[in-house]
Amino acid sequence: MKKPKISIIIINYNKKDYLKNCIESVIKNTDYPNYEIVVVDNHSIDGSIEFVKKTFPSVKLIENEKNYAFGGGSNIGVRKTEGKYFVLLDNDTLVQPYWLSRIVETAENDEKIAIVASVVILKSWYDLCKKNDPWLNNEKIAENIMDNFYKRHKSLKRVEEFSHVAITACLLRRDVFERVGFFSDYMFLFWEDTELCWRTVLSGYKVVYDFDSLVYHYVGTTRKKNPIWIYERIKNKIYTYIKLLDWQHAILYITIALLKNFGGIIKDKKTAKPRIKAIIKIVMDIKKILKERRDFEKIKTVDIKKLIGLMKKTYKFEKINAFHEKDLPRNM
Repeated sequence: MKKPKISIIIINYNKKDYLKNCIESVIKNTDYPNYEIVVVDNHSIDGSIEFVKKTFPSVKLIENEKNYAFGGGSNIGVRKTEGKYFVLLDNDTLVQPYWLSRIVETAENDEKIAIVASVVILKSWYDLCKKNDPWLNNEKIAENIMDNFYKRHKSLKRVEEFSHVAITACLLRRDVFERVGFFSDYMFLFWEDTELCWRTVLSGYKVVYDFDSLVYHYVGTTRKKNPIWIYERIKNKIYTYIKLLDWQHAILYITIALLKNFGGIIKDKKTAKPRIKAIIKIVMDIKKILKERRDFEKIKTVDIKKLIGLMKKTYKFEKINAFHEKDLPRNM
């Protein structure tokens, strides 16, 4: 059987050390025979570009003249590659054996699947297992982690459909996104993955996890209090509600978001500026957002009830994971 070529697109911005480990893990643990690695660098100043050229000369390097963040950088990478599928991979990940062959297999088995994500596990979980038993090899640790992961979610099958997945490590079908669009230019960072996934579901395609494909991920704790993150999170969340949901659910979720936003200001007055700025931005851009809403209505094929049902399933899934991982250290 012919194996379609896969472009593994890694977005990088000043993360040379993480990028090194990520690329090395891909080279070591990718058994799929037909792939290329593409690094899209968002104008790093830490020597990342020179490092990739010197250390990984076979890696295709795209040098951006400014920081386009994850969504914008991904759009550039996708447009400069070819093939039936492409893979988006965070630069602070460590892929594990068979990760790529499994998600390609899943996509090839169902033409309605547009996004297949690997299961993403905190790297600190691996570190904890290794600390508790230094004699365990990597394969045994991965096996133990996934055994415990499945025990959290007793009804999980290998492939499960959700409203959205972590774009941390996922395969996307190119022809679908040439039809429904790639990442929104309105979103610099945060929620761009959720908006893309929701748009995919509402366009009649499936967004799934393949729980046989494992990737470790470093996760930090600083971004929640970052003013840029606060601003982008609120702005992009409300933008997504207006653009994609029916008015009944849009109004409901916007109201909840505004109440939480107001509560955030009361809790920490230092966050007032980015929170208020986000609301003002939405008001100023409302005509543009409503036009995008009307344009999307022309290609939407799925009733909102399906998305809402998948959102509830996804929320339950994420809540269970958060409960089990709340005490794990963030090791970024």
